[in-house]
Amino acid sequence: MKAPVFRTALVLVLALVVMSVAVRRQRLAEGSGWPELRTIQHVAGRPATWDDVHAERAAISFVYDNRHRGTPMAEVEVPQYALLKRPGGKGRAVLIQAERDMDGSPIYGVLDLDSRSHLACRPSEVILLGHSASE
Repeated sequence: MKAPVFRTALVLVLALVVMSVAVRRQRLAEGSGWPELRTIQHVAGRPATWDDVHAERAAISFVYDNRHRGTPMAEVEVPQYALLKRPGGKGRAVLIQAERDMDGSPIYGVLDLDSRSHLACRPSEVILLGHSASE
C-alpha cells in the first residue's frame, strides 16, 4: 500500500518541478527574468585568462605564448545588462568582459541569456543598458 502512495507523491513532485521550469522559461521569454548582476560571474579590471573562459567568467582570452595580449577596457563597466542585436530582434544578455585585442580593437564578452552561451562580440553588435534592464 505504501508503494502506490510513494509513486503518486513522486509524480506530483516531478510535475511541480516541470511546471516551475516551464514558468521560469516563459518569464525569461517575456523579458521579466533578468538575473541579478551580482550572481553573474565576470572578469573586470584585468585581462581574461583561459581559466576564466573555462570557468565561464569570460567569453575569450587574448593569452598567447603565455603572454596577456589583451587589455581591459576601464571605461566600460562590467558586469552590466545588454541587448544583442540580431536579425529580426534583440536578445537579452549580460556583459561579462570588455577588452581590447592585440590590435586595440574593442571586444565584448557577453552571456546570452536566451541560449546560455558565451559570445565574443564587437561593440556594434551590443547595446549596453547599464544596471537597469530596461531599454
